[in-house]
Amino acid sequence: MNLVKYTIITLLLLISFGFSAQAQGTALQPFEGATHTYMWDGLQEGVEYEFYVTADAGGNSVFDDGVTKEFDFLTTANGTVNGGNSAASAQVHWNPGAALTSYFLWIKITGTNGCSNYRFVEILPHPNNRSIGFDAVASNECFSPGGNGFELPVSFLGNDGELLAQNQFPINVDFTVNGTAYQQNMQSADENLQIESAMFAADPAQDTQVLVEITGATDAHSAQLFPGEEISTHTRTIFAIPVIEFTQQLKLQKKLNEETTAHIMYSPVGFDWQEPGTDYTGGE
Repeated sequence: MNLVKYTIITLLLLISFGFSAQAQGTALQPFEGATHTYMWDGLQEGVEYEFYVTADAGGNSVFDDGVTKEFDFLTTANGTVNGGNSAASAQVHWNPGAALTSYFLWIKITGTNGCSNYRFVEILPHPNNRSIGFDAVASNECFSPGGNGFELPVSFLGNDGELLAQNQFPINVDFTVNGTAYQQNMQSADENLQIESAMFAADPAQDTQVLVEITGATDAHSAQLFPGEEISTHTRTIFAIPVIEFTQQLKLQKKLNEETTAHIMYSPVGFDWQEPGTDYTGGE
């Protein structure tokens, strides 16, 4: 019993130190909709473990995740440490409605001698009002025979309109190009959404409209970012190549210009240019 107790206390002190001063979006301050794995390492092989959530630090009012609907254990909350693995873990999904309520996630360890020990960490979920959208809602470019792909800057914003913290990346962005669905994994806010030429058909003979729409996004912990209503779409206009057409009049004018140019180029030096139909006269 003493060995088990010593192991747990040492471990939880290390975890508490590592979790202190954590920002929103971490395991102890998750956003609604996020999934986090809570793990205790360094446990003795053969001990049994059980995870559960209570309403206070005294261990009172044990929550049933099937009743509260505010969180769900996505993996088995109990088991035995074995197979050379010294860790016990549980994956928890924090549902909408969990925000601004303190939860206490407990682990109960029971040694091979039947004695038990308990420890907990406090978890404070936060509302999820984060958003994603385009920096600009329209752009244009001339048709290029070499390809018409383009990049679009994207804004990732936190609950209060601040730039999204790096600890919430990578983010999977779902989007459509003229109605066809695509996805891109973005590692930071400095990346741009890549719209490739193969995603749409551009016509060199007429203007082409390319509509790009962000339909959803999830962060590194599976929590959603919501597309901004007014900035979730971007329209790209690819202008057609101008047509050059020679009419009969233009063709005649072009021919006259060519004759005039040729005549000037090969006129003997010292001759003055006369009106058409007249003879050349020598110049001074």
